[in-house]
Amino acid sequence: LKLTQAQKRAIELNHCLLLMYMNQPDACHAKCKELKEQFPDSDLPTLIASACFKREKKMQQSLDALKAYAVSHPQSSERVHLTLIQTLLTEGKVAAALETVRGLPEHLRHMPGLVGLHVALMQRQKETAGLSKVLDDAVSYWAKSKEPLASAHWQSLLGVSGKAKMDAGLYKEAAAVYEQLAQEVQDPYHIALLTTAFARIDISRAGEYAQMLPSVAGEGDSKVDVDALEATQVLHSARRPGAGVSVIDAVATDAPAVVRRKCKRKKRPGKLPKNYNKNITPDPERWLPRWQRKSFAGRRKKRMQQANIGKGTQGASGDNRDDTTTSTPAAVPPVSPVAKATPPAGKGKKGKK
Repeated sequence: LKLTQAQKRAIELNHCLLLMYMNQPDACHAKCKELKEQFPDSDLPTLIASACFKREKKMQQSLDALKAYAVSHPQSSERVHLTLIQTLLTEGKVAAALETVRGLPEHLRHMPGLVGLHVALMQRQKETAGLSKVLDDAVSYWAKSKEPLASAHWQSLLGVSGKAKMDAGLYKEAAAVYEQLAQEVQDPYHIALLTTAFARIDISRAGEYAQMLPSVAGEGDSKVDVDALEATQVLHSARRPGAGVSVIDAVATDAPAVVRRKCKRKKRPGKLPKNYNKNITPDPERWLPRWQRKSFAGRRKKRMQQANIGKGTQGASGDNRDDTTTSTPAAVPPVSPVAKATPPAGKGKKGKK
């Protein structure tokens, strides 16, 4: 059976993983070193060796292995770079993770997800001064890129850049960003953002862009009564289309607005047992356990009395065991003194004849 080069590599890598999960780190590292020489362009042996070091709780050696491969293969080590950043964040080394993100290749550093990670780490380290530059670099990169998703990435990052500038108080730069975005994507949302930005620096320009926004009530905007609109608390429900006239349409067409009433819950009668008799008052202790009811106390006392029968003095019953009287002890016949034994006659000591 002949195997291809890819199949042989997969088998060898699975062997490395098996050694790692069998807790044989020395054999695993030796196998990984052999595979690095055999497949120098593959990053999987380095990742397996780093994972094995991590299982041994040798974090510094794990990080050193990842850094060495990232330095020697700067353009083909995307997974190694991302693994290195995740390991640093797991260990709580935010500053080192931020420096690693800044050292990523350009095509990887300007990806929207990593741009968001870069901004979040800078905010964590309170380096807010360089946020605008990071976003501007990413926007300019995707504006020049010819990749298939370059336009989508450019639009999303441009909106994030404008919001960051608005939060930082850079209203003029934010207005320029939103104006560029509104020309590319002509929708009311971006025009509203542009109007908000210009309202901070140029009222006349803000009024011009406000005229481009759609009216609130369509053609009948002159008949909109703002006081009536604010006084109405319940709007038309989107869950029940056609249930009535909405508040805005009612104000525009002078039709009575439909206000939903509060739904009252119906009180359902409780279920009664089949043998229920309304003329008989139910037992108030019916919810208590049987041993806690008053009717159970007599049974318990009677059972205890029956259990005590045959106990106590002879002839006493369990009912009157407390009323027993002390009986006089029976008369003991007097013991006669032991008479001294007299020797039989004729068996005395014989004298000398």
